[in-house]
Amino acid sequence: MKLTGVLPALMTPLDKNEELNVPVLEKYIDYLISEGADGFYIGGASGEGVLLPKKTRLELAESAVGHTNGRVPTIVHIGSIVFKEALELARHAESIGATAVSSIPPLYFKYGNDSIYEYYERLAGATSLPLVIYNTPAAGYLLDGEFAAKLCEIPNVQAVKWTSPRYDEFVRLRKLTNGEITLFNGPDETALSGLASGADGLIGVSYSIALKTAKTLYNAFRNGDLDTARAMQTKLCDLVGKVYRKCPSIVTVKAVLESRGFDFGDAVFPQRRLSSEEKREIAAQVEEILK
Repeated sequence: MKLTGVLPALMTPLDKNEELNVPVLEKYIDYLISEGADGFYIGGASGEGVLLPKKTRLELAESAVGHTNGRVPTIVHIGSIVFKEALELARHAESIGATAVSSIPPLYFKYGNDSIYEYYERLAGATSLPLVIYNTPAAGYLLDGEFAAKLCEIPNVQAVKWTSPRYDEFVRLRKLTNGEITLFNGPDETALSGLASGADGLIGVSYSIALKTAKTLYNAFRNGDLDTARAMQTKLCDLVGKVYRKCPSIVTVKAVLESRGFDFGDAVFPQRRLSSEEKREIAAQVEEILK
């Protein structure tokens, strides 16, 4: 599996009972494809996957993959604190036609490398789908380049989503895997750093509201137009530095999407609830940054 381009980390639209809003999800997917999305990362951190009950995660994956209908690749995040649930989510993703599955390392407790290796080995063996390792500090554990490369030796492990500030380790991972593994940059504020370090593609929360900005950055870098790439990176950095650090990114992006006609509802409780006025102010600030 060698994927490239910009893949939005899909947000999850929820009603007031925190049930999946399928019509909004389908409208949102069509919108992002029309804006140039090169694929989707479903049910990850931005999609609040680990906060949702299994029933909702299954419905989300089936609805998103089904409505995408092969128009672009779909990566379904299956990581769960309950390992048997992760296995079930993986097998379900294969049954519905997902392109790949992905998982963070095992959650909550501190695990040694041997346990983490076995975790990914058993996940990768659960289906014939490619497995994307999701390296993020939110899981309480950060992979270094050498251990990540060892995980990439597991059959079916074909990509890494790198959400870490350690680009020295990222470069090391690319060298150790001889460029044969697909590498995705995770942090929106370091998209250009990731590409310069050898990332094949970008996955991030901001690409639901700033997809054209990210696509322009990606294409400019590939074409050697660093001035344009830096200008677009500045916009993404402003989103993170001026908006997300005041209000969580999931809450912010849902507010902006609401202002654009997508009724995403609130983030999963206990994430912050915004007043109508706060949503308008955030949306206006984001649109000013992106103009």
